[in-house]
Amino acid sequence: MTLLHSPPEIAEAPEQPRAPQLDLEALFEEAHRRRRNRWILGSGVTALLIAALCIGVSVTGGNGDGSRLTSMAPGKGSGSSLLSHSTGSFQAVAAGILANPLDCASETTCYAVVYPQPGDALHDWLKFRGAQLAKTVDGGKTWILIRSFPRRWSPHPVMSCPVIEMCVVAVQPDALHNNSLPAHAIAITKDGGSTWTIDHLSVPALLGNASIERIMCRDDLHCLAFIGGQGSPPPPGAFLSTSDGGATWTQVGSVALDATKNIVTLRCDFDGRCIALAMDRAGGLTLTSSDFGRTWTKGTQSPFASSAVMNASCGDAFHCMYSTGGGGLAFTQNGGESWALSALPVPNRQIITAVDCDNGLDCFAAAAQWNRENYTNPVIYETNDGGQAWRTFKLPTRADGWYISTVVPLSCPNSRGCIGIAQMRPSSPQPETKRVMISSFRSNPVATP
Repeated sequence: MTLLHSPPEIAEAPEQPRAPQLDLEALFEEAHRRRRNRWILGSGVTALLIAALCIGVSVTGGNGDGSRLTSMAPGKGSGSSLLSHSTGSFQAVAAGILANPLDCASETTCYAVVYPQPGDALHDWLKFRGAQLAKTVDGGKTWILIRSFPRRWSPHPVMSCPVIEMCVVAVQPDALHNNSLPAHAIAITKDGGSTWTIDHLSVPALLGNASIERIMCRDDLHCLAFIGGQGSPPPPGAFLSTSDGGATWTQVGSVALDATKNIVTLRCDFDGRCIALAMDRAGGLTLTSSDFGRTWTKGTQSPFASSAVMNASCGDAFHCMYSTGGGGLAFTQNGGESWALSALPVPNRQIITAVDCDNGLDCFAAAAQWNRENYTNPVIYETNDGGQAWRTFKLPTRADGWYISTVVPLSCPNSRGCIGIAQMRPSSPQPETKRVMISSFRSNPVATP
């Protein structure tokens, strides 16, 4: 199969006692329809997850709720321990999860919008009800489903978790047989997920059918959200901000984008400077603000075409990078005034599967080579100078008797390392996948040359 598709989102199946096998082509067709409608604009992570599965995604219905965090131990398959055959800097630590996005606030605490699958750490036939929110407090060794998440709301794959106690997640109202209602509200926790509040954003009338596409919180009080327009040409997208931890939201700015461009990443610094990266297949351009989203300036269009599965990250208001069609990375160090190709190694058929920057200089990128119907030779690259020079980390070859094929997503809470989810395939040619958590953190950061 090919990756030249727009990023689809995982569809939720009707309630059934067993997991039906969904038609992969139907998933992509639905993704194309929603892409044209600009309902959800993803960074490509979900698309790559589905592509890595190489089969229709199995999901089940059912409702699970409650008022507490429910711990579920990671389930291991048959064979050797997950730690066996692990070599290199990144180690397999536990059974994984299908998640998009994954946001780690520290080396131990991460939040994720999860889609439990057979064989994963969180799968439960009786309680699975589609997209759910989960948390780990031990670096991915165990995951807990957040049962206190508000009833009648489903997490949207847009989140920002700046500190371990606080996480902000875009949500959409639950509706039977309809998972395409717009996400105009956010769920916020300030106590690590024990309690949540729902805050509604005042969405402009012209954007009534659009959803929150990006949200970032620079601390526990200040957050900025973006809602894109629909149509051809689309109306200007709106930026809304809060300075009281989400209690009130105010539209502070707007920006007009071409119908083909999506904002794939958003970053704000403590001094109020913000940067957004707008992408299409032709490449990217930056939007920069010096007043926390009130006014925006467009940068120069990058001359480097982006990859089909777009991955991008901005470490601060001046440094951004994104995956290119040739399997490399383009980067800017001046807020998008100029762009250059990174010196990242580019073996044949390489695809960048994830990229995350902790700051303007320290970034990690995961990559693999597409070989017929499988990903091979997965690696993780690291730069400490904003993308001019890179070092390579090998990944474990196998975990639990399965081959590790690629890493997606990847979240790096600091310059010392990352937590990621590796996709795995069996040694025999079967259309089946599993996932494993991987992690690596140095005791001290690498000195910048």
